[in-house]
Amino acid sequence: MKNIVLIMALACLALTAQGQVVTLNLDKCREMALENSRKMSIAAKQQEKAGYDLKSYRAFPVAWRRWTSCGCNRKRPVMT
Repeated sequence: MKNIVLIMALACLALTAQGQVVTLNLDKCREMALENSRKMSIAAKQQEKAGYDLKSYRAFPVAWRRWTSCGCNRKRPVMT
């Protein structure tokens, strides 16, 4: 029983390993590197922005709670 499970697992692994082969040339590598560089710069800017937001929330915790609790931060008008 253990042998059958082991053989099935190895067969599945062998089938998935064949699908991961990608042929790259210099142009494709350069394109992938530029795309990765763009994504990394966007992620760095988002991380920096999150740090500033956190500092802002820590600096004025009561003001932010009052502002959000009164509904002043809503983008749409309140329908009553």
